Amino acid sequence: MKRRRRRGLTRARRRKVRIAECLGLYHGAWRGQRAWIELFVDNVVGACPAYLLRLPPFRELLVGNVLFHELGHHLHATQRPEHAETEAVAERWQEELLDRHVLRRWWAFLPGSYWAALAAIVYRATLAVRRSRGRLRRRGY
Repeated sequence: MKRRRRRGLTRARRRKVRIAECLGLYHGAWRGQRAWIELFVDNVVGACPAYLLRLPPFRELLVGNVLFHELGHHLHATQRPEHAETEAVAERWQEELLDRHVLRRWWAFLPGSYWAALAAIVYRATLAVRRSRGRLRRRGY
């Protein structure tokens, strides 16, 4: 990274942060250019011990954490704008997207109690759907 870029500043949570210390940046669409995400892999991986980087789940979670946070900024700006602080919204999207990724990719490593909780949620949802269908039928919908 060039010196001028390293010494540059960006804003996060109403504070100035050096770009050299950031893990990633979201650049919105501007002047006909597409939006893009910049990840600083040296910063993301730098604080992690080397033996943990050999484990694929940990490596994916490490990079995915930052990527999904920046993707949350993009979703907030383009798909679902909310009247809330941008970092808080990006963190909520980060959790949601990371959960989806872990469920799809690493489902076999999830503990049994997770499966029981998921089954309970699905069961409650089906009961709610059945109840709502009964109400709709009675009302003539």
